[in-house]
Amino acid sequence: MLLVPSGVLFEQMKIYGISREKQSLEDIIRLMAIFSVPYKAVLLRLYEEKYMEQDRARDFLAMKREVLEKEIRYSADADRWQKRTPEIIQLGTLKQMMDRNQENELIAASRAASDQKIYDQLLRRYGSF
Repeated sequence: MLLVPSGVLFEQMKIYGISREKQSLEDIIRLMAIFSVPYKAVLLRLYEEKYMEQDRARDFLAMKREVLEKEIRYSADADRWQKRTPEIIQLGTLKQMMDRNQENELIAASRAASDQKIYDQLLRRYGSF
């Protein structure tokens, strides 16, 4: 509810011409992108706000994954909200900053070793970046 507030949901539906009575898959994907939430979250909020009947929500939930993924790929904004963290995590310049701190003796050797250990754990857990 907090991620998709009632008033804002209604406002965005009005702005984008999304019907309160019957939404298309394209409408659901657009709402995913607007609110930066997953597919099921949008369906749940539409159902909670009584913009979608239970049978219609079940139809959307029963949609084949391949069909849904294909449609979501057409919208880059919606696509990224379907990915799991390991697919999108980026450590940026963390390693370079760690090395610089150690080379310039800006941190104690024990702290550098501890930081490296945590960095290595991240790499093992999420894969290389």
